[in-house]
Amino acid sequence: MFAFAALLHSDKESVRDILVKVAKSLNKSGIFFISSKYGDYARKIIDRGGPKVNYLYTPSLMKELAPISLMVIHKNIQKIRGQKWFEMIFQKI
Repeated sequence: MFAFAALLHSDKESVRDILVKVAKSLNKSGIFFISSKYGDYARKIIDRGGPKVNYLYTPSLMKELAPISLMVIHKNIQKIRGQKWFEMIFQKI
């Protein structure tokens, strides 16, 4: 499963619910890839031909929101077009 730049449109409570559902859906040892904008948790309005809501996250917050059955097996932070992004891979244990 993957969420490429998708969870950044969801607030913390929604992300927590999504991660719980992902954990229930994955087989043992299944993986879930996340890519999101990096920053201290905040709600940002982006206007590109219409307003979009983005939420910034850190890998540590994303790990905190995940149920204990999801273990982080990969984490990377990089800058893309002037914006910090992170990617994480969770594995169901």
